[in-house]
Amino acid sequence: MQNQEGKLLLVSKYSIEVKSGYTLATETIKKFIMTILQQTRELTSAEMDALIEEGGRSSVNILNEGGYLFMIPLLILLLVVVFLFIRGFKSNTEKNAQLLKSIGLFSLAFGVLGFILGMLGALEAIALANSISQQVLAAGLKVALIAPTFGLVILVFARLFDIILLWMRKEKEE
Repeated sequence: MQNQEGKLLLVSKYSIEVKSGYTLATETIKKFIMTILQQTRELTSAEMDALIEEGGRSSVNILNEGGYLFMIPLLILLLVVVFLFIRGFKSNTEKNAQLLKSIGLFSLAFGVLGFILGMLGALEAIALANSISQQVLAAGLKVALIAPTFGLVILVFARLFDIILLWMRKEKEE
């Protein structure tokens, strides 16, 4: 497919590449662009119900929808936060608490980075498409917000774990 400037837009399974060299390697952006390019009409209620049903199938699907490039590292960061919390029961140090805070904040920033990169690719695809429906745009925004939401959840857990460990340190001191 060619865009207005005559550049060739290639959509492969794992990347979107414009001939100028701009490459984004996320499954999320690929899905969003394919949806925009294929569905420039209004969805029927049956199609909309099918999309809603497909979106709520499993929590593993969230990793796929959010894009593996950002969701897998965020999942690893969540596991690190849980590990640090469990380690805090053995050695409840200030270093452990600082790591929890830092990893939680980094998770949020990383999720927001995923959102920004996804939106840049999506906005480029919207500019290339003649028209898109409101349902497609709303579905794309929902997908784009998965990574920052997951990062925020990790931040909340990290802060909660830090508060619990701080409370345990205060109890031990008294």
